[in-house]
Amino acid sequence: MDLRLAPPGSAVARRTWQVLILTIVLGERLMGQTTDLHAAQRALDRGDYKRAEEVYRTFMSSGPASAELLNNLGIALHLQGKSSEAIAVLRRALRLKEMPGTLALLGLSYCRLRQFDDAVPILERAKRYFADSNVLSVLGPCYLDAGEPMDGVLVYKELVKREIAPADENMVNLARANFRASKHFLGLLESAPGNKEYMGAIQAARQNSSPDARGAFAVAFRNAPYLRLDMGVEELGKLLRKHPNDPALLYMLGVVCGEEAMQNFLLCQSRYAGSVGVRRLHAEILASQGRHEEAVAEYEALIRASSTASGVHYDLAMLYHKSGAWDKALREFELEQLAHPEDEQAVAGISECLLRLERYEALNRHLKPITAAKEPPEWALLDAASAAQALGRLDDAIRYLRQATLHYPDSPTVHYRLSRLYSLTGQPDLARQEGAVFSRLKGYQDVRRGPEER
Repeated sequence: MDLRLAPPGSAVARRTWQVLILTIVLGERLMGQTTDLHAAQRALDRGDYKRAEEVYRTFMSSGPASAELLNNLGIALHLQGKSSEAIAVLRRALRLKEMPGTLALLGLSYCRLRQFDDAVPILERAKRYFADSNVLSVLGPCYLDAGEPMDGVLVYKELVKREIAPADENMVNLARANFRASKHFLGLLESAPGNKEYMGAIQAARQNSSPDARGAFAVAFRNAPYLRLDMGVEELGKLLRKHPNDPALLYMLGVVCGEEAMQNFLLCQSRYAGSVGVRRLHAEILASQGRHEEAVAEYEALIRASSTASGVHYDLAMLYHKSGAWDKALREFELEQLAHPEDEQAVAGISECLLRLERYEALNRHLKPITAAKEPPEWALLDAASAAQALGRLDDAIRYLRQATLHYPDSPTVHYRLSRLYSLTGQPDLARQEGAVFSRLKGYQDVRRGPEER
């Protein structure tokens, strides 16, 4: 199962995090309290994550927490679906000590909440730990969503090569990574100068429903002598640094990745017949081909097979999300939340749907207990501010954003949104102040915008 969709308490998630539980070394403070820590470990092992969280928090209240203890608390929170709380705890752990498993869990937690801009620097840092199969297993799904196009391919090639379990999921994700890379490079090719003959070969293959799109390989070899017929995906990918815009290279990468994707998928179908992961990928392929109704039917068939339906409501919700069918997406997110009440990604999905549907009062009711928490998630405060602003309650919107600055002082989005609201309410000095903070902080341009800019 893809870990970004794995229900936090599932057997798949449990197996993954058992290898990341760290030994806690706290010196004398452990004397007389090892029983409690063993109890927390046993609670994690049997899937009682709430109890494990309680024990770890009680232990932490007696003095400074170690990085290892914070890591284990972060795992307990993550496995309950409390991604925002896990993020806060794991960041604290990493400030004390650099730990590969903790870094991987932080990256995955960001990706579960679709905070991809926050995940990107984590993914770059984690590349130094690629020799660690646990790091690759945990962060693989995140590289698919937030990494460079070749990252997911290289990660899953390595996991398959090392024969890391679960074998079916890793092979499925290798196929998924190759499909996505192919789509990316062919998309770049469409806008690249000098692409005519290459695009002609691609379009001819599509029109003839042929898997062979190599019709312009000879042209590519003539135009780019550094290319060879025997080059595989990895070798071609390394050439991108020197030739990022060469249409010949983009064409070959798009074709070769597409061919490998189909080979991976066919191997999955023959080797892992009936696998939930294979059926999920099949649904994704149908959707990417514009066969929306068939994709929905495949997801619904998986849901009816109740023993294997974990996370599929979320899959279907995201399919509707991509097409802008917000009512249908909302229904599936709500069903996912019913199945896994503590899973924050479903709760965040409900919030976004209500916002898109302009159901602001319902959104306020949904968010009220979340924003009142001791450590409210950033997404919840931003959505609450958007709802308040849309209802004309600008003071409430400012209050939510000021609350967000206390919990997330390094968020460019929060300061940008607050600057905009101060401008709208005739407070230019405060607007300039927040704008200056935003300018210092912004490490990316894709800032989540307020309702007036959507």
